[in-house]
Amino acid sequence: MSNKKELMFWSVANNDHAKMLNTMVLSARIAGVTNDFHVWADRDIEGATTHPCGNFNIKGCWFKLDFLLNEVSKLDYEYVCWLDADQYFVRKPRNLMDHVHDGLCMVPMENELTNIKNMRGDWWGIPMDKTIRIFKEFGCKGRKLYNTNGGLFIVKRDFIKTFYTMCYDFHDMILKKGWDVPEEYCLAIMGNLLNTNIEDTTSPALEDIWACEWTGKISELAPDGKPWEWENYLTSEKKIVNPAIVHAMKGKKGLIEKRWS
Repeated sequence: MSNKKELMFWSVANNDHAKMLNTMVLSARIAGVTNDFHVWADRDIEGATTHPCGNFNIKGCWFKLDFLLNEVSKLDYEYVCWLDADQYFVRKPRNLMDHVHDGLCMVPMENELTNIKNMRGDWWGIPMDKTIRIFKEFGCKGRKLYNTNGGLFIVKRDFIKTFYTMCYDFHDMILKKGWDVPEEYCLAIMGNLLNTNIEDTTSPALEDIWACEWTGKISELAPDGKPWEWENYLTSEKKIVNPAIVHAMKGKKGLIEKRWS
């Protein structure tokens, strides 16, 4: 009989990213997170089960999908949640599974690509109108379509092989159109296709759990649990948020140099 657990967190990191990963896992443990962490790294990560990462190619962040298929799929969990190393738990989040709804995956839908207020003309170098056309061509039928940040996504273990294959198939088809996109472009397609409840995976629905700080407001020190100003990447609209998990994209120095009293 299987003793499969519901959800575990996982990540891959080396060099300075491994230092950030150690900070992230420790912050989760201090916040009271009890889910298992499995990490692939070049050093032991305190609070996690550490596996050797070996050498891997970071181009386009496709290593995430490779580790998902080749390593994570061997572990006995019902769902697995990827976390980029540059994140910090300021408190214990409520259950992410509330937003999975027994689906095959959950990819956060960060910004609406179809919003008429968008100020950016492209996403990952592909003009916005062509991105919308590609998403629809690949089966995304929603009236609203969204991008994502690849810092967090959840996949049902039994669906990992199909998830991997679909992402790489989308990449290959986009490559034939003349663009070489990173993994998060294809993750966004997967979310628009397969999230069980799209509205329940958007930034407003998830903002108390997870949000990305990409403008440098948190840059020198690790997040401290105080509210901060989140900015929509496409519209530049701002709002005050206070998520349990902060993706401190411009705060890597603070995570690397974090000292625990």
